Amino acid sequence: MKIKYKYGLLLVDITLTFNGNSKVIENMVVDTGAARTLISQDVVEDIDLRVDFHDKIVTYFGVGGKEHAL
Repeated sequence: MKIKYKYGLLLVDITLTFNGNSKVIENMVVDTGAARTLISQDVVEDIDLRVDFHDKIVTYFGVGGKEHAL
């Protein structure tokens, strides 16, 4: 994995594969203090990765307040 340092942040490119479709997401921030990684559903809609009824809803609390993720 190649780690880049830009804008005071650590960045990596990741490859997601779902149902045989792959996508590279560039410049993901490496957050060593994060409990989980969040990826916008808009970014992965072209490989048909989406929320379904069997997904678990997770609630996060942080500096900006409360967030829900699937």
